[in-house]
Amino acid sequence: MITCRALSEISKRISKQGGRQIAEGVLEHDYCLAWILVGIARSPLRDILAFKGGTALKKCYFADYRFSADLDFTLLKETPWAEIQSLLATVANDVERASGMEIRFDRLDRS
Repeated sequence: MITCRALSEISKRISKQGGRQIAEGVLEHDYCLAWILVGIARSPLRDILAFKGGTALKKCYFADYRFSADLDFTLLKETPWAEIQSLLATVANDVERASGMEIRFDRLDRS
């Protein structure tokens, strides 16, 4: 897990380089989302889900785009919900082992 000191240093460095001041909590959230995305990219979910939305724009296309608070995906092929849940649980376990963070999926929007 990233330390508070490291978050503070990153925030200051961004500000000194001419960027806007970014709250440490926002940086921490973005750091956590990045770990989850890495976990998904390393799992079979990479062939089932298409990453989209504000976070996708920020991470993949526009570095200066607003920070987004969630991860949005579109299903690329019909997949049983139980399989998706199982794969997400595996991603969470892998990310926890690699990062030391506890990952919980408290809300899954299936719309």
